[in-house]
Amino acid sequence: MIKVDKYNIQPEIVQQMNEYIKKSNKDGNERGFKLCKTLVNDDISTGSRCVGNYCSTDITKSKCDKGKINIGSFHTHPLSKVSKNDNTKFDIMSNQDILLSYRNKEEITCIGHSKGIKCYIPKEIEGCDGVTAYGLETEDESKHFLNKCFKKFEIK
Repeated sequence: MIKVDKYNIQPEIVQQMNEYIKKSNKDGNERGFKLCKTLVNDDISTGSRCVGNYCSTDITKSKCDKGKINIGSFHTHPLSKVSKNDNTKFDIMSNQDILLSYRNKEEITCIGHSKGIKCYIPKEIEGCDGVTAYGLETEDESKHFLNKCFKKFEIK
């Protein structure tokens, strides 16, 4: 079991995430699913799967099983079709990812990319909210916001 803050992620789920990363890098389409849990404990399970296109996937199509609640999401950022060797821009949450994380009140957001999986958990501090996130325009602003407003966990 892998501990990500207070959440427990089973190795099988990490294996599923890694399979999605491989498939995404092969065909260039984002893939994802909701992250779910019961009201009893903080063990994460997955919702149904969804496949998008080269720049987005609609996680709202993923559903948690009956008796479980949605607490977040996982999706991939496939290698750029422009540069298969440089995935550095895709290993963090995009501006859109940050906005959706706040809009959907996600407790955990995980991004899969060619270098692994990064999970983000929002910090509850002043200046870290969806309104502030809405004003992000550049990659540097996003990185600064992520460093300030999210705890980051890498899963190997």
